[in-house]
Amino acid sequence: MGFFNQASPLAASLLFASVASAQVAMYGQCGGSGFTGSTTCVSGAVCQYQNDFYSQCVEGTATSVAAGSSAVSTAQTTAFSSAAASQAPSAVVPQGNSTTLSTSIVKLSTSLSTPVAVTSVRSSSTLATSIAKVAATTSVAAVNAATSATVATVATAAAASASSAASSGTKYLMVFGDSYSSDGFWPGSETPSSEAPLGIASPGTTTDAGLNWLGVTVTELNTTVTLAFDYAEYGATTDNSLVSGATNDLIAQVTEFQTYTAHNASDIAWTSDNTMAVVWMGINDVGNSFWDHFDTPFETVLDQYFTQLQNLYDAGIRYFTLFMIPPFDQAPVFQGQTTQDMDYVRSNISTYNADLVTRLATFKSANTGVTGTVFNTSESFWTALNDPSAYNATDATCMNSDGTTCLWYDTYHPGQAIQKLVAQNFVTALTGTFF
Repeated sequence: MGFFNQASPLAASLLFASVASAQVAMYGQCGGSGFTGSTTCVSGAVCQYQNDFYSQCVEGTATSVAAGSSAVSTAQTTAFSSAAASQAPSAVVPQGNSTTLSTSIVKLSTSLSTPVAVTSVRSSSTLATSIAKVAATTSVAAVNAATSATVATVATAAAASASSAASSGTKYLMVFGDSYSSDGFWPGSETPSSEAPLGIASPGTTTDAGLNWLGVTVTELNTTVTLAFDYAEYGATTDNSLVSGATNDLIAQVTEFQTYTAHNASDIAWTSDNTMAVVWMGINDVGNSFWDHFDTPFETVLDQYFTQLQNLYDAGIRYFTLFMIPPFDQAPVFQGQTTQDMDYVRSNISTYNADLVTRLATFKSANTGVTGTVFNTSESFWTALNDPSAYNATDATCMNSDGTTCLWYDTYHPGQAIQKLVAQNFVTALTGTFF
């Protein structure tokens, strides 16, 4: 059974008509096979083809799509590769929830030579409230505020103050997030150094069987010594009291920074000029609430998110890069979900990302000296997903725990090819601002 229960045809048609009439937020879904929502993007955005199942609103003013073709021409958009992603057969579907997923998928996958595809079934009675919430949280006013921040692949700000951090010298990355960033670092016992920039033996304990985006950044793409303090933990959410996670949430991670690093300048020579906080949260906030059958509490989650940014600012950090939620709806775990379920997940991803942009703008206005960047991770994912053969993968949904044979390490986590693309695009986006 899918996420939505049956509703009367009249009620359903009225609700979907309401959604269809609204403009789609930046980075929201605007087309694809079986898609029933609006195809009109907000001002300043165009609907761009990603694959046969998904088109997305991206920044731009003109676009043309050849009929019956995957070719896309854009005037002022961030271009994505447009080959249609292959679809593997649906997997066997056992019951599950976020706790089961977050505590067992990686352990199961790493114990097998070939990961097992696991998909959860969900149900709920929140058809009307869920659709109404999607429509409300992607309002034109909110989106217009978001698009004013000029987000394409990356939205950057305070360029005038960038020169100090872009100068030569050791750089420090304070990283907070979940399994897409974690590497097993523990600040209470390890300190990164020029000989060990991750603070642990490379590549650490990652969910791609090799270097993740952070490891690639500090060991392969750095032009000066760059040290990574990785507080991210597998299964983390922003606030466990709002959306349950498997490990330390963002609150606990920032507390670790405050405890072990913020006041340890005698051993760790970080300053406001040479240090950046990087936060990649939200995947489990959206994902776990989906698996656990309740609406993602965007407002309270992001309230807590930016409370933690304020704590980092108060500790002296002035450079912030916030990663958007990537299109993790393309992960193999979602095979077999209904079209309505997937529309719902994608709408939640879009809502979260748009809110992240507007919240950062408010945060910058309230705090002097902030250089803030919203980094759009979508391009890194779609580059590989739309052309899997270019990365030695048979299709866009295969998995292998070697991290290199397929685009996915397991049912939920991208492999090394996507992680490396994230690193490359991240460094490119911040070159001249921080690097």
